[in-house]
Amino acid sequence: TVVVGDLVFVVFGEQTNLSASTVTDNLGNIYSATNAGTDAGQSSGRAFYSIVTVAGTLTTVTVVASAGSFDWAGLAAVIGGPFLAAAIDTNAANITSDITSPLTCPSTGTLSQAREVVISWGAAPNSGDWNATWPNLLAGNSSFVGNIKVAIGYQAVSATTAVQPEFTVASNPPDCTLGTTSFYAGAATYNVTGTDATLRRNLPLVAGAGSYTITGTNASVLHQWRVSAGAGSYSITGTAASLFHSWKI
Repeated sequence: TVVVGDLVFVVFGEQTNLSASTVTDNLGNIYSATNAGTDAGQSSGRAFYSIVTVAGTLTTVTVVASAGSFDWAGLAAVIGGPFLAAAIDTNAANITSDITSPLTCPSTGTLSQAREVVISWGAAPNSGDWNATWPNLLAGNSSFVGNIKVAIGYQAVSATTAVQPEFTVASNPPDCTLGTTSFYAGAATYNVTGTDATLRRNLPLVAGAGSYTITGTNASVLHQWRVSAGAGSYSITGTAASLFHSWKI
């Protein structure tokens, strides 16, 4: 089940020349290619993504490609959002230069914001199972289909430092395409709950990434004091929890 703001990331690999062109799903979400894709020689790969605008049960992802007798492999991964509609921050050019495990994907370069998810992927022939190298996590391998293999990895970050994901493979492939794309994560969800817990005079609730809760009765922030916090879980509890007179979290 996907909700609005989730990320669906799709990789399609072909044993022959690159032909994957468009992607659709059963819900009607719109997919875009991260780039033109790459033909490494004995295999080719291309990645697509969608920020979900139509929620529901995702049952089918369809890639349009040329028919033929050569092998192919496809994989779709769903990463829970929310992601921003203008989703991509960095989108490195695919590489074909590494065919020795661990396979090192292109670097993101410095990220524009700390709260992002880095997606890495690969397509190769005859390489067995892929495993992600921590902190890269394996979203999945395609089932081995003849002479082609695809895999997707993901990593949530909390700093703008460049990320260069890695995979290990069961056997070194004769060629390989590797890609990396980072996506802007959207705002987290914040709740002010309890008895008489209110925000007065249309004052903003301003907070960084994390989970914040003001609960109880008469729990107050007084005299222009400010609660300033980084990522994490914070609670202000008591009786009649309120924010008064332009005070901010």
